[in-house]
Amino acid sequence: LMLLDQAESGSAWLILSRHSGEVLASSGDVSAPRPFGSTLKPFLLAGAATTPTVAPRVGDQEWACGDVVPAAMRAPEAVLLSCNGYFLDWAE
Repeated sequence: LMLLDQAESGSAWLILSRHSGEVLASSGDVSAPRPFGSTLKPFLLAGAATTPTVAPRVGDQEWACGDVVPAAMRAPEAVLLSCNGYFLDWAE
């Protein structure tokens, strides 16, 4: 189950067959363009020897990852919130 959420298009969800990639069920505007990075985040963490604590950039759209963003974000919160800003700042 992949939960997709954007303020402009509302919530959407999509269930795919892991074997064939066939769409088994969906709801909402699943055809709206979405960033693909969320599927890569767990693999980046799994391959990392260490992960940083990153200070969010308040007001930056990349850090719009929930109603309450902690003053210092760690990897578990970044994955839970699917926070692109954490991973982009970590890459820098």
